Amino acid sequence: MAFYAAAGADVVSIDPWGLVGLPGFTLSRSYLKGTLAKLGIGFQEFRYLTYKSAAETFSRDSMSEPDREQRQRIVDVLYEAIIGGVAAERGVDAAALDRLVDEQALLQPEEARAAGLVDVIGRWDQLGEWLRTNRGGKLVHALPEGTTRTYWDDQWGDPAVIPVVYAVGACAMDSGIKGRTLAAYLNGLVRDRRVKAVVLRADSPGGDVLPSDLVADAVRRLKAAGKPVIVSQGDVAASGGYWISMDGTEILTTPVTITGSIGVIGGWIWDDGIAGKVGVTSDAVSRGRHADLGSTVNLPFLGGIPRRAMTDDELARTKTVILENYDRFVAAVAQGRGLAPEAVGAVAQGRVWMGGDAIEHGLCDRFGTLQDAITAAREAAGVPDWREVALVEYPPRPLFELPSLMPRVPELFGLGSRVNAWMLTHWGQEAGSLDPGLRPFAPGLGDRDLEYLQQLAEGAGRPLAELPPDLLPEGWQTTD
Repeated sequence: MAFYAAAGADVVSIDPWGLVGLPGFTLSRSYLKGTLAKLGIGFQEFRYLTYKSAAETFSRDSMSEPDREQRQRIVDVLYEAIIGGVAAERGVDAAALDRLVDEQALLQPEEARAAGLVDVIGRWDQLGEWLRTNRGGKLVHALPEGTTRTYWDDQWGDPAVIPVVYAVGACAMDSGIKGRTLAAYLNGLVRDRRVKAVVLRADSPGGDVLPSDLVADAVRRLKAAGKPVIVSQGDVAASGGYWISMDGTEILTTPVTITGSIGVIGGWIWDDGIAGKVGVTSDAVSRGRHADLGSTVNLPFLGGIPRRAMTDDELARTKTVILENYDRFVAAVAQGRGLAPEAVGAVAQGRVWMGGDAIEHGLCDRFGTLQDAITAAREAAGVPDWREVALVEYPPRPLFELPSLMPRVPELFGLGSRVNAWMLTHWGQEAGSLDPGLRPFAPGLGDRDLEYLQQLAEGAGRPLAELPPDLLPEGWQTTD
């Protein structure tokens, strides 16, 4: 990916001890069904849609065929977009580049130059001399922001305002996209006469249904008030992330954006022996046939976990609720995108799509960057290109951020890897049932896996519009 960014330059330089890596692309997935069983945590998956695979990490020990199909498509699109883009930018034969990927994967500087991938071999501190010799130029510092400014004639009155609104992170009420406050802000723009259009930057793997629809409803209100909303999709805008996109006046995506995933899923975790392993007992009183479903056992470091699994009739009712929510999701996409429900249903079932596929199926409109979205918002609002526009970011950037001096507050799996490692080591020594190789990873969950399990634990079985946590690109934004 880094070389893809460099390939578009007029001249590409590499250090004499540098390397060009062209390994191709892969997507792997780890499965924790056995780990949860050893910990004594039960898990029930509420999956009734073919491709909605968010819970496979916890319910299976290998990849399902539908999940394999959609992940293979992601890998294929990434390969064709990145490797094909490098070939086009560098003027290299695509078949020759394919051979380099398959036969070498790692190129020394001279090999990379011979293959046409780089132009110059030299140190960074030699670049200035190279520019003087070969281009008659020199390195300069960028001008400070605001050094130059264009003053237009006839700029009377306040400029038109186009807010650039960032919806980044999981779809949650008070974290991630902060659906409660984000929707309130967007609804406030409906009444603001200065606001002519809105750019919504959607970069979310989804999450809870309610905050997703609060934001979508605010987008609909803005459009009804005659204020275009241009959606700019980031790395991922899937499931709930697509929910907040679907009503945009226009949706701009990228070739490598993961989007779609129109579907609803859920799950249920419960105490399947973990309390006994740490010596915790619990008791409860209740009234109502299903009241005890919400009863939890509180464990050291772990917090509350439901005390029992769902019964067959509770699972049946949950299935009905999830499928009803799915039908409503499909209908909302059809209305927002001007498609027939049958056409949406044909590309739904929780299937993730890459940007180009999403455009082909009518889920997005065209490729474009955030700047393209800003330009589109100006045009959709009828603001001439010679008029000044005020771009306002939301949420506003802080003037400065204080460093965090305290450890993170314990969530579902407590104080992090050290506590988890201690617990697994302790249980393994006591019960003699844990693979020693598992102890350091305890239990091998990433931040998004933990967040997903936390949503399940706090959601009491409610439906989620959630992308599989491990489909997020590496280094994807944190949601704090």
